Amino acid sequence: IFCCNNNSDHTYVRIILSWNLIQCDATESIDMHVLYIIPEEFNGSRWGGVTTYVTEAASELLRYGHTVSVLTPGGREKLYAYKGIRIYNIVTHANGVFTRIFLSPFRVIFPHLYAVLIWAMSVRRFVLAHDGIDIIETPEWGASALLLGFIRRPAVVVRLHRSWYQYVSDNRFPFDWSNVLINILECISVIAASAVSSPTVFMSKQHPVVNAALGFRGIHIHVIENAVAKSSVRKQRNTIKRPYILTVGRVEIGKGSVMLVKAFLRVADIFPELALMYVGEDTEMFLEKKWQSCQSYIRRLSEAAGKQERVIFIGRIERRALAAYYRNCLFYVAPSRGYENPSMAVLEALSFGKSIVASDAGGIPEFVTHKKNGLVFRQDDVGSLVSALRTMIKNYAMRNTCEQRAKQTQISLTLTVLKTLGLYSTLLHSRSVA
Repeated sequence: IFCCNNNSDHTYVRIILSWNLIQCDATESIDMHVLYIIPEEFNGSRWGGVTTYVTEAASELLRYGHTVSVLTPGGREKLYAYKGIRIYNIVTHANGVFTRIFLSPFRVIFPHLYAVLIWAMSVRRFVLAHDGIDIIETPEWGASALLLGFIRRPAVVVRLHRSWYQYVSDNRFPFDWSNVLINILECISVIAASAVSSPTVFMSKQHPVVNAALGFRGIHIHVIENAVAKSSVRKQRNTIKRPYILTVGRVEIGKGSVMLVKAFLRVADIFPELALMYVGEDTEMFLEKKWQSCQSYIRRLSEAAGKQERVIFIGRIERRALAAYYRNCLFYVAPSRGYENPSMAVLEALSFGKSIVASDAGGIPEFVTHKKNGLVFRQDDVGSLVSALRTMIKNYAMRNTCEQRAKQTQISLTLTVLKTLGLYSTLLHSRSVA
């Protein structure tokens, strides 16, 4: 049936959802209310990978008739709709005199830990005040699900993301006990969840203690790949007058932003017309033993080499506007290091049929295959990246072949959502039986 109907996403829907109904209960309705929780403000502009994943998944769930809401922190309390998705912005605060007194030392000593605890409490208050939620899904980043595992209903699905401690390690932050404590809270969030999913096999194996605890509870991690919808944006006019290579994401050490400019400056004289473009927000990084703007640091490196006009920073932009930069770039570069899950930007670049130059960090090699849809280099190795850039720039035939295969590599968003729905429906059925 799959072979005969591989051109119809709706056929996949009917087959897989029908099978889920047979497995669970043929009389049980599959309509559900899903709440996604994102620990960063949702404001309709360019977001990180977690928010992009949520908006893609939520849009698909809406297509199938489910109710979808998103909970995020905000500067003020408000409820509004974004493409049919209900967005709740809540102001985080400590509730109750005892709580404020108990947490006040954390506010002074560990301000980041304090913010995580207050967010977790605010999330719990919101969930308890809103009936009718069947499933809560949260990325494990910010311990959003910390206090939800003790609520009988709804079911809580934690989706593994690069943890805060892994983020700190990737960006080489100085040691801070606050980061260790936040990591412990995130691990508790995962262990207490009703179910756990991961976008990569790599990330599903990065927490052996957590995996052992989940195994003791009889919970295994479901690997459900990230995916993006095919772009419906028509080809836009290229406003950049020279060919450029593109990287998208926060400008930071963990994303390989500094290493990329160092590699680019080594090939810039060989390809004098080529530019390097960064699309993403600036961050404060610990560079040369002090906290400073990563973007400013990269600018100084390019200015010292006399190539400042060829290193371009666009900043944080809406996803629709981003499509033009994907379409018109020569190829895409993902120089991340450490525990990087496959970034949504890599999947977006593949969906535009772009060849990829990517590091072997984290789960990236699960989606980028060397000399098939891109080139894979050793993470943290500038020489290896320089070699990959030279090859991709000079070898047009190979780049063209990678572009053709990139289009074939795209993961179906429909199938990803169907796997997620299968997890949700099975989880709801098992809880109703219990």
